[in-house]
Amino acid sequence: MRSYGDKPKEFLALVPRGLLPAMELDGRVMTESLDIMFTIERTFPDPDKPMFPTDKALQKRASDLLNLERQLFGAWCSFLFRPEMPFIGGSEQDFTDTLQAVDAELGRSESPFFLPYPHPTIVDMQYVSHVERAVASAMFYKGYDIRKKFKNIDRWLSAYEELPHYMATKSDYYTHCMDIPPQYGPCFSNDSDLARRARELIEPKEASLPVQWQSDLEPPTELQRRSPEQDFRVEAALRLIENREAVTRFCCRGAGPDVGAWARGNPTKCQLADPYARPNLDLAPAVNAVLRVVSAALLQNDPAEVQGIKGHLAAEKLEADPKEVAKCIAYLRDRVGSPRDLSMPAAKLLRGHLAEAVRKESASSARSTRPKWRLCFRLDRRSASPKESLEDLAPKYQRDFFLTVIDPPCRGAFRQNPPAPFFASRAACHVADLLASRHMIAQLPGRSFEQKAVAVIGSECLAAGLVAATLGAKALFVCERSLEQYYQHNLRLFRRDTLDYTKTKSKILAVYPCSPGRTGGFDPEMANKLQAPSLDIIVLTEVSLARVAGEMGGIAGREAGFFRFLESLIPARSCTKALVVCDQSFAELMEEPRDRRGPRRTDEDVPAWLKGEGAPPGLAQVLPADWQARTFCQLPQGIPVVWLERQDAERVKRRAPPLVSRPPMPPMGASSSRCGCGGHLQSPLLGQRVENQEWFAKNAKLKEAHL
Repeated sequence: MRSYGDKPKEFLALVPRGLLPAMELDGRVMTESLDIMFTIERTFPDPDKPMFPTDKALQKRASDLLNLERQLFGAWCSFLFRPEMPFIGGSEQDFTDTLQAVDAELGRSESPFFLPYPHPTIVDMQYVSHVERAVASAMFYKGYDIRKKFKNIDRWLSAYEELPHYMATKSDYYTHCMDIPPQYGPCFSNDSDLARRARELIEPKEASLPVQWQSDLEPPTELQRRSPEQDFRVEAALRLIENREAVTRFCCRGAGPDVGAWARGNPTKCQLADPYARPNLDLAPAVNAVLRVVSAALLQNDPAEVQGIKGHLAAEKLEADPKEVAKCIAYLRDRVGSPRDLSMPAAKLLRGHLAEAVRKESASSARSTRPKWRLCFRLDRRSASPKESLEDLAPKYQRDFFLTVIDPPCRGAFRQNPPAPFFASRAACHVADLLASRHMIAQLPGRSFEQKAVAVIGSECLAAGLVAATLGAKALFVCERSLEQYYQHNLRLFRRDTLDYTKTKSKILAVYPCSPGRTGGFDPEMANKLQAPSLDIIVLTEVSLARVAGEMGGIAGREAGFFRFLESLIPARSCTKALVVCDQSFAELMEEPRDRRGPRRTDEDVPAWLKGEGAPPGLAQVLPADWQARTFCQLPQGIPVVWLERQDAERVKRRAPPLVSRPPMPPMGASSSRCGCGGHLQSPLLGQRVENQEWFAKNAKLKEAHL
């Protein structure tokens, strides 16, 4: 809980981990909210207003409701912090099922709260903070309207909103959605129409005049609906005027020398907190002039007052860079919180006026931005066969892990027209997910990527290379020369910021740029970049290879240009294997053309090559004699993935480690060779034969006596 700044030393002396909430009572320090509430109830009970029931039946119901709250919290985390990707799937159904259970429990109560009391109890207090966050984040990131879908939950929240002490702590959606990522991790959003509309409504950058603060996407309370808008305008303007000096100084941080330095590169720190930024006070007069105009526009309800930064500075005859002043106003716009600073309607009105003040200047000075994508990889926990279980894989391959990839820069308004992923395209996610699959790991020697030398070719395989490096491989990234700087940027990000989820993360990474049309081959000493004698695995797609090395007809091409290219990477008698995604010539590899929308094949209709027995028919016809191929798997849309290796690769065997000599041991089954039966002969022991002459002599005497 150091997301918003370092805690005072006095507090850390009491709570070393800096957790909140925290309470000390009679020398005992507690940091769990439920423990704190129960302790307060036991220490300061109010018989007229109990916070927890004394009846045994109600206590059992309250205990069950608290357990259900933990289930709801887990379902919310799975819904919000896991991506919606192929092979992983979303968890919206689990979230919906748990919310339905909560809604049904509220429907059973005669009171608007969980238990039959006219006031909220500890059960309600435990629920409300998490439900409030879930309502805001589900709408903002997923376009999931909890209050509209579940009427009993909406009725419960409405009853809470009639309580003044609750409204003193209730945040708006924007404040919640900005403080969740540094505390819980990055949230995964979707691009549904409702989610886009919600983000446009909630984000201050998208605000415009007149401000739409009465919306069903973020509904105000009943009291706020009945209040005139002028009350909230006065509230916002009054707060600006009363704290003008402090607010002006705070705004000037936006143009300071170390703005954003505290949280840069650390996802556990809130980017908006910035507690140690120093203000550029040279801009204070210009910033103060803009804030005065914003206050006047709020009080007079006149959007024409907000004319843009340049107009305000010209009217005041102030010499200041409008772009720098715009940074200062935007700094305040993004950090207006509710209820800390203002109520929800007043906060939205102030953000809208501040956004309008900087909009013209921001539009003229828009910069290109690099889209960032967060990818999650999970082990497929479904057994491939009845004999296979999770224990067959090492513990390091049973953990989820995350990767971040950053695309080349592009321009545009991402909210209205989001760019297509480049390094995280659908094909790239399929290939990366393939390398993280248990089927792939089971194919590797030692069932591990550790110390393997892996080369990935093209932009569709960048994420796959980072997956291999996370699992312990040395990774070489072959790319177009024009993309080399963007590859280097992703590798620096991986080395510096990606956590070692599997405890096997490799930092031996290298980039090998190539110019399209260079089909003569690569440097034969390419593997030296990875400090390895040769490559173990090469991962590529036909499309990515064509971009890097030029068009060569694909794996099924009649000219065999694809295999001539592979010969430069995999020389004769090499054990290197190539994993090829046939995304260009997959139709030619199929046994017969068929409509993808047609009926699915039954198990009896599946050809042998789709089961991994041999190569696809179209490839078998053009496969050179010195190569062998087999189908590894089939991706969505029927795209086959093929293993390729040299025919003579089996002749090259790794030299077995030398046997360590050790002294002979006494015969098995006896502590000494002088036992009554002479012991038992131990013949093979690590390739050595234990000779015990005394045993042979006694054994001969036993045979003679028997005869």
